[in-house]
Amino acid sequence: MNQKYLFSQRFTRSLGTLLLSGLVACLSCQEPGTCETSEMVNFRGINFAFPLTGAEAYYLCQGNMGANERRFWTDNIIPDAHLEFRHAYPKNITMMDTLQYLKDTRVFGVTISLKDTTLTDQAIIEILQKQYPGEYKYIEKPPYPNHYLYQKGCLAIVIKKEYLTETRRGVPGVSFCYGLSDYELQKYILYDGDIFNLYGL
Repeated sequence: MNQKYLFSQRFTRSLGTLLLSGLVACLSCQEPGTCETSEMVNFRGINFAFPLTGAEAYYLCQGNMGANERRFWTDNIIPDAHLEFRHAYPKNITMMDTLQYLKDTRVFGVTISLKDTTLTDQAIIEILQKQYPGEYKYIEKPPYPNHYLYQKGCLAIVIKKEYLTETRRGVPGVSFCYGLSDYELQKYILYDGDIFNLYGL
């Protein structure tokens, strides 16, 4: 049997294996903000459930919010708190920056920045433990900001300092993340919710 034929067979088999591996990997991945179970969020008077669409978040904000193609935000729900909703990009890019786009998109993270600077991480964890009992791991690992992390099912809770433009200093922050892979969650923590940041980890 000639060597060209053997090489061709091996190459074909290798290519087939590679394509099959890629297909399996692709089938196992999911869009951010999607997961097999729903998760309730209840914190400081705000109540909603993941999965959460932009339309539901818009209703939650009572239509009073700012928005761009990566997030929308409001100070209208919890007193002395700033909320940011992080969402997936639309499949139809012509919808970008339109209200319909925001309504149709899927939310994968909600970050609540509390303007009470005297509130400690431990005080926040005590509040969260009533609704989400379990271990809150303290993680100190550059380049990530120091933070506490709770994970159960499709939900992850991150407690770390957030930096608001008007204060320019760290305020207590709690993020509720849903349907993110470990890699996406790490980017959420490192880039303040921007899992689509092109710099990677």
